[in-house]
Amino acid sequence: MDLVMLGVLMVVVGLLLVVIEFFTPGFFIGPVGAWLAVIGALLAVNPDFTLQYFYIIGPVTGFISLSVVLYVYLTIGRPEKPVLSQYEVVGKIGVVIKDIDPNTLDGKVLVNKEEWSATAEKPIPAGRKVRVLRVEGVHLEVEEVEE
Repeated sequence: MDLVMLGVLMVVVGLLLVVIEFFTPGFFIGPVGAWLAVIGALLAVNPDFTLQYFYIIGPVTGFISLSVVLYVYLTIGRPEKPVLSQYEVVGKIGVVIKDIDPNTLDGKVLVNKEEWSATAEKPIPAGRKVRVLRVEGVHLEVEEVEE
């Protein structure tokens, strides 16, 4: 196989790995894909130079690819702090996603990206903002927040 074609194939496979990592994060194949794409591009452009100095080019491009992907992971993909205790939601603002009726647990509230059963003293329609007053077992007691 021609070295230029091998370089093009490496670019395609590398970009495919980056796309797979983008849609299913956590496998950490993005840095490998980025490194493969960069090495493949260099190989396709100048195969003799790339092979002659691969012992320098390989680690340097690997370090740069890893650094860029880690930077993206740590800045853009930073997850929101999870709720460690159910009592940490007290005082938080949430959104009603299913109408809340008094004296029932049919209502649903989204607080910190978590869905909770909720009750209130007054009916609260979906879409309204609420404040968590207290935790009662596995459901919340909330009140509507005036906007």
